[in-house]
Amino acid sequence: MYKMNCILLVDEYISNTFLVYKLLRKLNLSSTIHIERGSTNAFDFVQEYAKTNNNSCPELIIINNKIIHLDGYLFLDFMRGKNFANKDKVKVLVTGNLTENPDYKEITIVPDPVTQLSLLKAIENLGLKTFAA
Repeated sequence: MYKMNCILLVDEYISNTFLVYKLLRKLNLSSTIHIERGSTNAFDFVQEYAKTNNNSCPELIIINNKIIHLDGYLFLDFMRGKNFANKDKVKVLVTGNLTENPDYKEITIVPDPVTQLSLLKAIENLGLKTFAA
C-alpha cells in the first residue's frame, strides 16, 4: 500500500482529532501524522514542511468544517496558490457538515457524525481529487 509523506490534521480543538488520529495510525497510511490548531498554524506548518521536504507538502490534509466556517476558504486558497512539487498528490478531506461548494471540487466532505467507517470510506474514495490543475 502507498504510504503518504505526511498527514496534517487541522482543527480548532485538538481533542476533536482523537478518533481521526487513532484511525490513521491503525491504517498506517503515513509514519508522520501532524496536528495543528487553526488555519494560521496550518499555514506555517505547511510552509516549514515544504522548506525541509523538497518543496512538498503533506499529501493528506484533514480539516474540520469549523475551520472553513471561521476562516472561509483561506487555507484552501493558500494551498491552491502554492506550487508544491507534489501538488498532484495532495488530497483534502473536510470533516463535519459543510455544503458542497462548486468552486472547491478538490475537497471531499465527510459529514457528521464522523465515524471510523465514514472516514475510511472517504479515504478509500479520494481518487483523483487533488489541487493539480
